[in-house]
Amino acid sequence: MAEIAALRERILSVKQTLKITSAMYLISQAKSRRARTQLEKVQPFFEVIKDTIADVLRHSTMVKHPYFGAPKLSHGEAGLVVISGDKGLAGSYNREVIDLTRRTAEAYDNVTLFCVGEMGRRMFIQRGMQPEPNFLYSAGEPTLSRAWEMSRQLLELFKKNKLREILLVYTRMTSPLSTSPLVLPLLPLDPNNPRWRDRSVRSDNVMIYEPSVDAVISRLVPSYLAGVLYAAMTESYCSENCDRRSAMQTATDNGNDMLNRLSKRYNRLRQEMITQQITEVTGGFEATN
Repeated sequence: MAEIAALRERILSVKQTLKITSAMYLISQAKSRRARTQLEKVQPFFEVIKDTIADVLRHSTMVKHPYFGAPKLSHGEAGLVVISGDKGLAGSYNREVIDLTRRTAEAYDNVTLFCVGEMGRRMFIQRGMQPEPNFLYSAGEPTLSRAWEMSRQLLELFKKNKLREILLVYTRMTSPLSTSPLVLPLLPLDPNNPRWRDRSVRSDNVMIYEPSVDAVISRLVPSYLAGVLYAAMTESYCSENCDRRSAMQTATDNGNDMLNRLSKRYNRLRQEMITQQITEVTGGFEATN
């Protein structure tokens, strides 16, 4: 009887857990779809900005601007913008971002961490790496206004030469069911980088920028940076929910397997108990006769 009661309690517990994992699976799916839809609405605007910057880099190669130049690898102060999740229960999503960040940071003399997402901030502090205390942003439900605030804060540090280079560590979806973390250089903009050099441009004619190339660049780059940050936050948010969806699916499958085993054990014990009770009743009846 004691074992049957314990099995009954455990079966009820597993059923309650399965309700939670199933609900989290559906919620993650809905959040990922909503974030992807928001990104698709604003993506064309930022693609035009990227094309314009590519034109400037192609037609104005002699222009000197603080936002242009080749990164100085392994030298000076670098800022790493790290996008992780606000919560756990997402498989290896947060750990892979942290591991890639630590490997990237080893190439620089000094590194300032700008954490987006509470899990990354906590994990860095546990590993003895102190993130920037005034850079506090959530990774959930990305918004364009949040990306603009982050862009302004990072550009201010870059223009004051407190950061010689800014890199972005985020996670992208390589397929609907798999994700991969990567590092993307943000500033300075390197004209020799293939993502600018190979980008299609509108014409080979001489480009005229009013009032000046410097003024155009100074207006374009903040918009570009905000767009990249917003896209990266959205991609990371979708990746997080993809990994959480996979983790919840695995947890649900394992829970169902456990529930089947417990139910079989419970039914077998109940059958044995009922058989024993019938035998005792039959034996007692025969004894009275």
